[in-house]
Amino acid sequence: MRRLLFNLHLVVGLSLGLLIAVMGLTGSLLVFRHEIDRVLYPHLLRAAPEQGGQSVPLQAVLETVRKADSGRAINYVFVARSAEETHELWLNGGALRVYVHPGTGRILGALNAERTPTGWLSALHTKLLSGETGERIIGYGGLGLLFLSLSGIVLWWPSRVRQLKERLRVKWDASGKRVNFDLHRSGGFYVAGLLALMALTGTSLAFGEWFTEAAHRLTRTPPRPKAPVVSASSDEEPLPLDVVVRTANQALPAGEITRIALPSAPNAPLVVRKRLPGEMHPNGMSFIFVDPYRGRVLRLDSARHAAAGPRLLNLRYPLHIGLYGEFSRAFCMSSRA
Repeated sequence: MRRLLFNLHLVVGLSLGLLIAVMGLTGSLLVFRHEIDRVLYPHLLRAAPEQGGQSVPLQAVLETVRKADSGRAINYVFVARSAEETHELWLNGGALRVYVHPGTGRILGALNAERTPTGWLSALHTKLLSGETGERIIGYGGLGLLFLSLSGIVLWWPSRVRQLKERLRVKWDASGKRVNFDLHRSGGFYVAGLLALMALTGTSLAFGEWFTEAAHRLTRTPPRPKAPVVSASSDEEPLPLDVVVRTANQALPAGEITRIALPSAPNAPLVVRKRLPGEMHPNGMSFIFVDPYRGRVLRLDSARHAAAGPRLLNLRYPLHIGLYGEFSRAFCMSSRA
């Protein structure tokens, strides 16, 4: 069995080596995507604070962008989190991103997300630039990496306790082939846990529907209900965005707004996303569904009161991108629910 496992470990490693290297390199670069973007596009992502520190109403920002580009629908508004940041509006599902100064309401410029270096890296890392087919290949590659991590530990494990020290040592005075083998064996032991975690979380993101169903079955919790439906007549006009956002803030005062999803259809709600204090996810996983015509809260999904299934799924992305330092605090916060 050990010989069979060794051969499988070898074949899978040789077959997926290039794919794993691409995922590792692109993922490492994407950890610094915000820093890279700020260096490449400082005129879009940095805003000089205005005197008085006042911000232009979000409704005025929407109207300005709509007048500048009336042919495209605005899907999301990423609200500036500080006076030195800019509002980011996603049009056409995020393909076009427009940046607005929060203090003046002036459009600073726009980017085609797929044509930026970090956008290209993201598409390569998540879909191999090949849509759903590439995403599935990435998912299977993640399963292969998970197998390599676990099988590597089994193959590394010595039959005798006194051999532990030898398995963790690199014989630098030996031949190059032996040094390479020792580096692989000892280095693999130290990083196997992190590789397995990245592989598992990455695979769960690539095969989202499968893992979502599995998480709910494992925790015996019902899946999240669909978004509530809004009843509105054809002649009704939505309320100003600031009024709707104010209603959402009153329903969930804690935390900061990270994203506003505008209604995708006349009967769809407006969704305000927030990150609560101590929450692990960088964008937060609390959602307030609001009737955009009457300013009434239709549903509140707070990360603090999430069931076990959603709470488990909420950990996938932050763990995958390496937010381990926030893990214990976020888990304790979620457990209090």
